[in-house]
Formats: sequence, structure tokens, C-alpha cells
Amino acid sequence: MTSYHAEIRAKLVESLKTGKAHFDEYFRVDKAEKTEFLDENSVIVSTADNSTIRAYRYTEIYHPLSIFRSWALAEMKKDFLKRVSIASRGRAEYDAFHAGLCIGLKTYWAEQEKDAAGRNGDNDPRSVPNYGRQRKLIDLFMKHVVFLDGISTEDRINLRGLVNVPLDKYTLMKLSGVCEKIDLPKSKWTMGIVDEDNYAPLQELIRAVAKEAGVSPIDYDVYAWNGNHTAVPSPQKLTVAASALTLVPWGEGRRKAA
Repeated sequence: MTSYHAEIRAKLVESLKTGKAHFDEYFRVDKAEKTEFLDENSVIVSTADNSTIRAYRYTEIYHPLSIFRSWALAEMKKDFLKRVSIASRGRAEYDAFHAGLCIGLKTYWAEQEKDAAGRNGDNDPRSVPNYGRQRKLIDLFMKHVVFLDGISTEDRINLRGLVNVPLDKYTLMKLSGVCEKIDLPKSKWTMGIVDEDNYAPLQELIRAVAKEAGVSPIDYDVYAWNGNHTAVPSPQKLTVAASALTLVPWGEGRRKAA
């Protein structure tokens, strides 16, 4: 590592150390009161809104936000708390759980976008989010699952230390210059640069920096993303209408955005 990279990394580590008390307060993992945590619907709605999926403009049949939310609702009905408890045991268990969620979302999304002829979104491969966008959704989802009611305190603490960081322009920009071994474009911070080759190394880099700072990897997301948005509180329990978690058709006559 060059002195340039070492200096930038040291500054990031120091910033994370300084924010530790805030991160602990944000995740409130030591709380026992049920009112502090979220039900399934609140987790799902807090994970993503229209601004999160604004780039997913190529879906033809259903609104992309409704595809994600309906998938998440179905997923959380499949012995979810038990599966999360198993996933919280360690890195190997979590990675296997995470991989299953990614495959499940990709498969579900493609199925919803098939028309009567079995084509995906007018045969447009972009109708299903790319590798980076799929993982951002899953990682945002799991960041909010940390707040799910019903998870034991031990599992919640372990899960906080295992979940991956949602990668977007905010989290990627903060990594610029930290490691010379991972090539990140400096002019175009988009989900298009996250792929199968760099996703795992980027997560490993964040884990290494977080370990140096004595914080959890997901705390880096609170630092990088929440720190760039004014007054972002930790997720709160919401009143969610059932219609907010169902598939919503685009409607007749919709034209694809340019």
C-alpha cells in the first residue's frame, strides 16, 4: 500500500472510530423493548421507496417497487426468523443465506416480467435488475432486517456484524483511494460498476476497514450514506396498507423511459 492510500485509509478509520457511539445508537441492538423494533411490513417498506428504484425503468409489466416488496413479503413468510437465526451464526452461514436471497429475488423478478409469450419485458434483458442493483436491494433489505422484531438480542448483534453494505455512489465514493488493488472509476459512481468480480472484494475491504476502526461493516453504510442525507433517523415502525405490498401493474400504454 502506498503512503497515499495509507493516509486516506487512516482518515476513514478515524472517522468510523469517531462515529461509533452514533452507530450503536442507530442500530439500538442492546434494546429489549418490542416498541424499538419493526414488524415485517415496516422492514419491507423502510427498505426501498421510489427513489431507490428510480433507475429500474425498463420493467414492462409491473412497477419495480411492487416486484421487490411482494417478493420480500413472500420471503418473510418462509420461516424467516429461523433462517435469520441460522444465518447469524457466522460468515459462511450468512453468505449462504445471502446467496439464496439473491437467487430468489432474481428468479422472482424474471417470472413477474414474463408476458404471455414467456418473454421478459418485451425481450429486454434490462427488465431484470443487473447484478449490482439486485445486491443493493438485498443488502438494504438485510440492513433493515437487523431491526426486525422477534430476533433474539444475540442474533441481532451477530447479524449487525455480518450484513453486507449496500453499494451505491455514496458508499463507493468513500472507498475511492482506500485500496489500490480495487479499480473504481472516479467519474461515474453508479451501480453499473458493481459486478461479480468486484462485489466480494469491496465487501471484504469494508470489513477490513471496519475491523481496524472497531465497528461493524454495516456501520460504514450509516457513515457513508446516512451522513450524506440530512437527519436520517433509524427505521421506525410504520402503519402499512396491504396494498403497498402487492404487485402493481404499470397499466396500459406505458412507454419505456429513454
